[in-house]
Amino acid sequence: MWISTKLGVDRFDGKNFRHYPLNLFPDQGYNRIGVNYLRCSPDSTLWVFSEAGLLFQYDERKDEFELIYAVRDFFNNHSIILNDVMFDSPETAFLSTSKGVLKLNLPDRMALLLSGTEELSVNQVNKNDDRYYISTRDGLYISIFPKTGPMEVRFRCLEGKNVLSTYVDMENRRILIGTLDAGLYSRSLEMEDLQKLPLPITKPIRSIVSYTPDKIAVGVDLEGVFVIDKANLTIDKQYAYNETSSTSIFTNNVRGLFVDNQFNLWVATYHGGISFQDSYKLNFDYFQHRTGDSQSIGNDVVNAVLEDSSGNFWFGTNSGVSMLSVHTHTWTHYFNRNISGEKGNAILTIAEDSQGRIWAGGYSFGVACIDWKRGDVKRYHVEDRNPIISTNYIYSIYPDGDLLWFGGIMGDITSLNIKTGLVNKYNISKVNQFERQSDRLLVMGLYSGLFILNKETSEIKSTAITKEVTTIYRIRDGAYWVGTRNYGLYYYDMENDSIRQYTVDDHLSSNYIYGIAPDAEGHLWIATENGLNKLSPDTGVIEVFDKQDGLPSNQFNKSACWVCRNGDILLGSTDGAILFKPDEIRKTKLPTDYETIVYQFDVFNEPVYCTDASNLLREPIYKTDRIELPYNRNFFSFHFVTPNYQTPQKTQYSYYLEGHDISWSVPASTHVATYSKVAPGSYVFHVKSVIDGVDQKERIIYVTVAEPWWNTIWARLVYLALFSLFLFYIYRMIKQKQEKRNTEVKIDFFVTTAHDLLTPLNLIQAPLKDLENEIPPSGQGAQLLQMALNNSSKLAHYVEKLLDFQRVSLNASRLVVSKQMLEVFLRHRLDSFKLVAGNKYIHIENKLEDSTRQEIWFDKEKITRILDNLLSNAIKYTPYGGKISIEASVDEHKWYLRIKDTGIGISAREQRHIFKHIFRADNAINSGEIGSGIGLKLVGALVKLHQGKISFRSKVDEGTEFFLSFPLTYENAVDHSENSENVPLDHDVSVSDPHVNRVMVVEDDPEMSRYIEMSLSDVYHVKTFNNAVEALDGIDAFSPQLIISDVLMPGMTGFEFCQKVKGNIKTSHIPFLLLTGVTDKKSILEGMRLGAIDYIAKPFDKEVLRSKIANIFELRQAAQRQCIEELKNNNAVELSNKADNEFMEKLLKLIETNIDNPELNIQMMCSELAMSRTLLYNKITQLTGKSPTEFIRIFRLKQAAALLLSGEYSVTDVAFKVGIDNPKYFSRIFKEFYGVSPKEYLAKRE
Repeated sequence: MWISTKLGVDRFDGKNFRHYPLNLFPDQGYNRIGVNYLRCSPDSTLWVFSEAGLLFQYDERKDEFELIYAVRDFFNNHSIILNDVMFDSPETAFLSTSKGVLKLNLPDRMALLLSGTEELSVNQVNKNDDRYYISTRDGLYISIFPKTGPMEVRFRCLEGKNVLSTYVDMENRRILIGTLDAGLYSRSLEMEDLQKLPLPITKPIRSIVSYTPDKIAVGVDLEGVFVIDKANLTIDKQYAYNETSSTSIFTNNVRGLFVDNQFNLWVATYHGGISFQDSYKLNFDYFQHRTGDSQSIGNDVVNAVLEDSSGNFWFGTNSGVSMLSVHTHTWTHYFNRNISGEKGNAILTIAEDSQGRIWAGGYSFGVACIDWKRGDVKRYHVEDRNPIISTNYIYSIYPDGDLLWFGGIMGDITSLNIKTGLVNKYNISKVNQFERQSDRLLVMGLYSGLFILNKETSEIKSTAITKEVTTIYRIRDGAYWVGTRNYGLYYYDMENDSIRQYTVDDHLSSNYIYGIAPDAEGHLWIATENGLNKLSPDTGVIEVFDKQDGLPSNQFNKSACWVCRNGDILLGSTDGAILFKPDEIRKTKLPTDYETIVYQFDVFNEPVYCTDASNLLREPIYKTDRIELPYNRNFFSFHFVTPNYQTPQKTQYSYYLEGHDISWSVPASTHVATYSKVAPGSYVFHVKSVIDGVDQKERIIYVTVAEPWWNTIWARLVYLALFSLFLFYIYRMIKQKQEKRNTEVKIDFFVTTAHDLLTPLNLIQAPLKDLENEIPPSGQGAQLLQMALNNSSKLAHYVEKLLDFQRVSLNASRLVVSKQMLEVFLRHRLDSFKLVAGNKYIHIENKLEDSTRQEIWFDKEKITRILDNLLSNAIKYTPYGGKISIEASVDEHKWYLRIKDTGIGISAREQRHIFKHIFRADNAINSGEIGSGIGLKLVGALVKLHQGKISFRSKVDEGTEFFLSFPLTYENAVDHSENSENVPLDHDVSVSDPHVNRVMVVEDDPEMSRYIEMSLSDVYHVKTFNNAVEALDGIDAFSPQLIISDVLMPGMTGFEFCQKVKGNIKTSHIPFLLLTGVTDKKSILEGMRLGAIDYIAKPFDKEVLRSKIANIFELRQAAQRQCIEELKNNNAVELSNKADNEFMEKLLKLIETNIDNPELNIQMMCSELAMSRTLLYNKITQLTGKSPTEFIRIFRLKQAAALLLSGEYSVTDVAFKVGIDNPKYFSRIFKEFYGVSPKEYLAKRE
């Protein structure tokens, strides 16, 4: 719905208003726009024009109004007024101005002043067939406009009168003419029979429109709206302002009328906004209080209603009793709030007795008898001397012949015989309503249910209804409709004791039932807490009526219900009394073609428009049928509304995103559907409104969420290419690993061969050197001997290189650095090669920068090997007379070395193999120089170990240049200058992988032996023996960490084997586990006495065996930790085995005696304890979990802590006393062990 105002145009969709300002172009003189009007052209384009002469067109795409034409520009006169616009076609408009009629061609925006209208002040142009009805300030012209020539006037009427509007009624073949102040006229389309209609219309007739199929609406300024019957031209009703009514139009200053396709009348007023009249509203009459007006009902809260025998209406309100006389149409009030001296005025019940008097009861009111014919009023209270009631809180008065029954929420019920004055009291309270069953039985609606009172015997009988009863309607004797509080409506047949319940589940509007009234067609009208219901008892169909249908109120009051003698129904509510004719109240079937409008589309909670740069919408959303979204804009919302202006509160919405939702949403009042994280794909959005349970027309929008770029066909092709590259990379990597493995196999072979060659080589060199002393220095024998010595030295050199790989591999985590004067070191190494280079007349040039004249940290041995290999290669492959240059420099973070030669170079094809494989280039092989291809691979490994980088560039026949860089500081490096006890790892110490425990199994049964091996080999290193004798011989070679032995074996038994193991200092530390089928107590104790740690009985479970072994190793580790902890805390170390204790005592005594000797190491301990290096290593490791070197260090630190606590020595003195001659190194390892520095340790203990 579009609404024009002084400030622009507003759009109303039934829920939201949106304002559209109009661009006035003040710089062109259009700073005052005046009153705006709306028109629609035949192509449904919306237009706005103003009295100031501006014509605007609505641009749907931009969602704004665009100025199309300015009438004042045509006349060059700003006093011209534009009164109306009539569209003859989508391309042509007739503009009614104060200076004639302009014919405007819309496409080219060219206007033509129609000849013959120049002197006319035109208010409106209307058209029927080829005739134009021109309303002017000087009458009506019925004319035609030929293609050429002036206007041809066919008929003119109402000269001298200001004609404002016309309406062509084709059905009745006439035209209605509205004037400024001369009323409404009618003229036949065929005859010249102009007549003024005898209607009370004297003010300006601004608008005439078709209202309903048989009615027209006439908008009259200052007089409101007249609804006129089309056939007889009589007034059907008038809509006028009424200050006492909330449903009247806001003002009588009517400026325009519009009837929508649902026959709703919209009234545009001057200063009064928009009024809306629903043609489908039902005819409910009502009585409401008007403030200060005694000729209205006394209060809007109506608790009781009644039509008396004379036809007068009585109302019990919160302000007393009001009576409306049907004869005089005047109101009379009783017990009104304004009457002084009244004790109460909330009237809850009204009844008429057999003598025509009115009885009223209320809250704290008692009862009153109103003899309105005589003007006599009498009050009764419970405090009277002979009271007729037992409570002043009377909720129900019921006439029963000559009897009146009184009941309330407190006190007993009473009956009064109005003829005899006899009063009877019954012990019954909390009564809401009475109803007759028979002459001797009375039905009562109580708080506790429905009961029957025998009036003769006072006997009370309960019924099947046990809920609080609010109202009762008697169908016949024994059959009732019963309303309850919160439990709905009951049909109760006492004779059959049958009951039927109706609740909100049966479509009642509420379970609080306050009134029941029948109509002539057999329907029941049920007043509730929330609306009026119409029940068809035969079918069970329920129709609900509420404010949307014209009811003044949805909330009715208890028992305020009456069926009048003419069949009308009178109800009391919280908003007055309501009177209606049941046969006129029928649900009008609303059109089912309401289409829901999607008026806004959001992405990430931001509105999207078709003019946005995102281009998500190409048309306004309400015209869009298809939306395509990128994958990353999949959080979107649809805002929708159905323009149901008649019953908007009954409009609910249901939506469904096909492909995403499982089903339609439950109908609700929400106006937005939001979806988040919608997966790429195609979807269909459906939305519809549901009005009074009836589905309306669906709105459908197709939504596509695009696949992300990484899931498109092009992306998949890229993935395929990348996957192919990945496979190629894997192939290359596998190939390189294979080549590396082959290289390692070669190196292993070479190293093994080198180890095997060491002894024969020594046996060759030693005799040759001895012969050198015996053979004369001259002669052929001496030459041959020298040749043999030289080649044996070369062979020793190659063997040494091969062994270097093993040393690098085994010492990969050990970088022994020390501070060296870099310049001195490099010059010394270069000088050692000058003699060899001189033999080939090769000039060695060194360019050592001044920055090298400082002490630098590096591993002297490894740098020496790197230089030796690079320089020897440079000399070897540089031809006679060549040149080798060495450059060195140091910056803030690294030191650099560059070695360049003029040798044979390396081809580009073969450069990638350098540092990776045992490789010799083709030109190196062809040079005739002897080489192994190992040197540069060793250099690469040593540089990497030294945390450095190496690169090179080379060109065949021009030479090679190597670039090396090394850091100035190192992590995880051993400072050789500070660690005097650093001992290289001896390769015969560890027999197997140190991280895998070694288990020896001694079992004479081969199958049992294999089974045990299979059970343990996935966790441990297992070696099996068939008897104890072989096992005893193999202990030294295998060095087991656990022995599992059978007891009963041929030769040496398991007990004997255990005794020998535990009795030998070399093996006493090895845990011993017995495997036996003999489980008597004596045998078990014997095994334990001999030193076995545990036993397992045969047959045994595999998991039990594994668990016991795991526990033994865990206990051994705990014992090792305990040993170190005791040593750390200066306590005596106690071991479980006597031989082990003796060994530990000797070991500790040896270390204690030599504690201040920096040379104390594993070699010295082996010599003093007469044990091999391997045995001592294994022994100490098994008992303490530490290597010999670590154990010595722990002992030193334990002694150091004791000396510090004595307070007699400084930290430096303590370091020297425990054999560590570098205080800095001592402080570092002390903090690593105790967690604090020596000084902090001393301070903490103090």
